[in-house]
Amino acid sequence: MVNTFAVRGAPVPSHDGTVFDPDPLPCAVDDGWRRHDHRVIGRGAAAAAGLAALAIAAKVLGRRR
Repeated sequence: MVNTFAVRGAPVPSHDGTVFDPDPLPCAVDDGWRRHDHRVIGRGAAAAAGLAALAIAAKVLGRRR
């Protein structure tokens, strides 16, 4: 599977690699976390905390009756 799908590709001419020169921008590595990702996670965490607080409040109020 690896040889068929992952290693397959066009031959590349010989080069020094990225030891002495960094990757050009189109091939640069990104950490994957962007500013909008933090906002989405923050909103999701706030929504989950709100739902948990509502569930606890409903449970407490249900016991009082």
